[in-house]
Amino acid sequence: MNDLDERSDSFKEENNFVQFNSSDLSSHPSLDLDRELSYYALDVDNLDKLQKECCIMNSQKVTSLRVMHCANLSSLKGIGNFRALVHLNLSSNGLMSVRGLEVLRELESLDLSTNKITQLFGFQNLTKLRTLILAHNKIDNLEHFRELKTLKQLQKVDLNDNYLTDLQQLRHLESLPAL
Repeated sequence: MNDLDERSDSFKEENNFVQFNSSDLSSHPSLDLDRELSYYALDVDNLDKLQKECCIMNSQKVTSLRVMHCANLSSLKGIGNFRALVHLNLSSNGLMSVRGLEVLRELESLDLSTNKITQLFGFQNLTKLRTLILAHNKIDNLEHFRELKTLKQLQKVDLNDNYLTDLQQLRHLESLPAL
């Protein structure tokens, strides 16, 4: 009998997923549950509700957060609770605004692809940002995007499949290795 069999009350396999009792997971040395979180297809409209409904107790310690395929997620309200984020993936949601991101000063990678974002602003404080993915949105103007020029660590910006018609607006980003 192996360790998993002995803990049948803590572990349960259903539909090719293994369900763990949280007390067993938190004591496992190779898992860092406080730092990397992923959520898919939840019915939340902002990150404040996500934090409450998913009982995220140590949001200030989270360094990687993925919240994807949440059609009702339209607001970044509550993003300030996750100030230690280094990696943030909010792709395939219903986000229309990036308001609130400016507080994430440790952020290195940001994926906001496949949302409904129309305007960009508030990136000037993200001085550690290296990768910015904004593909498949509704961005038609980069007027406020000039602030990216001040981000010295920025290596890649993906703006594929947006509504941009004046590519001259991208001139200030021509020094990037990947655009």
